[in-house]
Amino acid sequence: MPELKSLLLGLVFALGIFSVKSGCGISYLLSTRATYFGKGATLGTVTLIYFVLFVGCWHICTTIDFVSHFNRLKSFFESGMALHVLMAGGTLLWAVSLLKDSETSRLKSLGWIPLVVPCPVCASAVFFITGFLVAFFPGHSFAAVLGAYAVYLVITLLTIALSTLPTRLTKTTPERTLGLAMLFVSAYFFISILVAPHFAELDKIY
Repeated sequence: MPELKSLLLGLVFALGIFSVKSGCGISYLLSTRATYFGKGATLGTVTLIYFVLFVGCWHICTTIDFVSHFNRLKSFFESGMALHVLMAGGTLLWAVSLLKDSETSRLKSLGWIPLVVPCPVCASAVFFITGFLVAFFPGHSFAAVLGAYAVYLVITLLTIALSTLPTRLTKTTPERTLGLAMLFVSAYFFISILVAPHFAELDKIY
C-alpha cells in the first residue's frame, strides 16, 4: 500500500508539472493574440486538444490489454527518454537565448511549442494517470478521467493567470517570462531524468 500511495502521488505531481508547463506556454501564446476573440479561440482550441488527449488515453486503456504488449511498451518508454533528454537540452539552450538582453529577444518566439505540445514523457504521464484511474475505478473510469482533466485545466488556468503578472506589474517582456518558464521546465526535465525509476524495474511498477 505505501508503494501504491507513492505511485499515486508521483502521478499527481507529474500531472501538476505537466499543467504548469503547458500553462506557461499557453500564457505566452495568448499574449501574441491582439483581440479577446483570438485569445478565446486559442485557449479553446488548446484545451480541446488536451481534452481529446485525455479521452483518447482513456479509450486506449479500456480497449487494449497492455500486459500482452508490455515488452513493446517498455521499449517505447526507453526510446522516449532519449528524446526527452534531447528536448530538455534544446529547451535549455532556447531559454538562454530568450533571456539574453537583445532586440531579438523582444520578437515573437516559437518557444511556446515545447511547452504546449506534449513530449513523449509528458504524454506518458497522462497515459499512466489514465491507466491508474481505469484500474481503480473500472465502473466510473470515464468520470474519473474527466476529473483528472478538470484538475489539469484548473492548474493550467491558474498558471496562465500567474504568468501574466510579471508583464503587468513590471517591464518584463512576455518573451523573458517565457524564457524563465522554459529554464524551469528544462531544469525539471533533467532532474526527473536523474530520479526517474530504472526501466529494468518498470515491469514491477506496472
